Amino acid sequence: MIAVHTIRVMVCAVLLPLLLSAGTATATDGGPAANDPGITAPAAAHPIEDAGCIACHAIDEVRIGPSFAAIAQRYERADDRTIEVLSSKIMNGGAGNWGLVPMIANPGVTPARARELLRWILGKHPVE
Repeated sequence: MIAVHTIRVMVCAVLLPLLLSAGTATATDGGPAANDPGITAPAAAHPIEDAGCIACHAIDEVRIGPSFAAIAQRYERADDRTIEVLSSKIMNGGAGNWGLVPMIANPGVTPARARELLRWILGKHPVE
């Protein structure tokens, strides 16, 4: 029998990239909106949404991953080295810190963007 965490990992690995790419066509990328310049993808309400973080995380509730509030609480005294390690996990993924479900890699997130997002999550330097 397949364990529940294995099923979650499989679902994340297969469906999450599809979900993140759904509905993002614009008139400039050759997607369905290319034929109608009046149709564009809606702007994200916040950079955390734009980066796709909310697919797995929420402000104050557990989804697939921990809440931003729990992350901020655990790392409230994060030093520069911890910021770098956590930023790397945002970009490259990781496992073992929050249970059995691994965090997927986010190859489209640059090191600077990962640090910016992390600082917002930790409440140090909000993203505007």
